[in-house]
Amino acid sequence: MLFTGEDRMVRGAPLIRQLSALGYKTIYLIAGPQMLDTMIRDRQLSRLYLTITHQLIGGKDFRTLLTGSTLGTEGNLTLEALYYEQDSPPGSGQFFIQFGLKHAA
Repeated sequence: MLFTGEDRMVRGAPLIRQLSALGYKTIYLIAGPQMLDTMIRDRQLSRLYLTITHQLIGGKDFRTLLTGSTLGTEGNLTLEALYYEQDSPPGSGQFFIQFGLKHAA
């Protein structure tokens, strides 16, 4: 078990340091907006993959990609790749986007 924060909250930089010490070179993060926010604010995210479906969604329970206060330069992205899937989901299509973050450790 790894402990890299306080209570139940993970800190990005200590997490990456511990995983690196264990020999991990590439870490694939699948988590919610709070973890994404932590990794970006701690400048530990080097690449972001984002899929955008060409459908409108929303409502009173709609959530954004990140939580917390407005990001400064930590939120700056560089487009590295853009792919278009015409029939996925059927009848609408989607983009698969790869962004880089220049400030990552």
